[in-house]
Amino acid sequence: MHQPLRWGQTIVIDQELLHNVADYNDLYTIAEEVVTHTNKYLLREEDEYRTKNTHTRFKKTFEEQEMSKTLTYYAITHGKSAFGHETSKSLPTNERIYYKLLSLEKFMSIMGIKFKRNLDLTPAGIEKALSENIDITFEDSNLKMPLEDIRNIQKYFPINNSGVIKYLPSNPLIKIIQQNKTYTIYYGDKVLTKLEADYSEHLNFDTEVAMTVDGIHKKVKFGDTINVKESFSVKATNLFRVNVIGYTTKDKVETDKTIRKDEFLSKYSVENNGRLYRVEFYKGKKFAGMILVNYN
Repeated sequence: MHQPLRWGQTIVIDQELLHNVADYNDLYTIAEEVVTHTNKYLLREEDEYRTKNTHTRFKKTFEEQEMSKTLTYYAITHGKSAFGHETSKSLPTNERIYYKLLSLEKFMSIMGIKFKRNLDLTPAGIEKALSENIDITFEDSNLKMPLEDIRNIQKYFPINNSGVIKYLPSNPLIKIIQQNKTYTIYYGDKVLTKLEADYSEHLNFDTEVAMTVDGIHKKVKFGDTINVKESFSVKATNLFRVNVIGYTTKDKVETDKTIRKDEFLSKYSVENNGRLYRVEFYKGKKFAGMILVNYN
């Protein structure tokens, strides 16, 4: 970040002026305005921004030749002003985003673009926005699993024999990468949790099961999350075998039992606070569906 040949903490331009563009053609002056603004709000002095002119049109050095392949150079040769923005890879994600948003807001202000944001423009505010209301829905079970404060390993997680997971993330930055029997859920470059596969055939059941939640009888669909204050129980059925993850009984039967939070082994909770647990349903050895129980 401190070496002049490194690109971290720079606003990048291909040349100072654009002669074929009417608006915002003074790239150097605009870049310097953004640099000055960003440097007013540095988290540390060593994070200082600068303008980097790559002189791309000369195409003499290797760097200039490489820059001629970029989107910014394509844009300026087709009558559009363009800038690059680089942040140091040594900074944590929330700080890199902080600097990008600082600069982006200044660019929009210069160009008269109105905007609103629903977060505090601080590293803490960005970290909060990144971690709240993120989840993933597994298509074969319709299970919506929250990822905020999720435990780093989910043991014995039911995955189809095919080894393929179809899922719908709440954010395009969320992805699953498989390595052998472990499926790692990423949020950008951050590891959220690892699913340790328990392979079985998956059945496609769109059904409800009878449960009692805090003394109230309910019908609950596979994939739902139920909120529990004190206790819950799953009514016995001939259709399914029930496995309440983290709860054990001497008779190995987990239906028609009133289950309280303190009866769970907290290490099997989905999240770190020991409140959210999996209730799985099987037909023989085949996985039929799952419900989440949230003690609140």
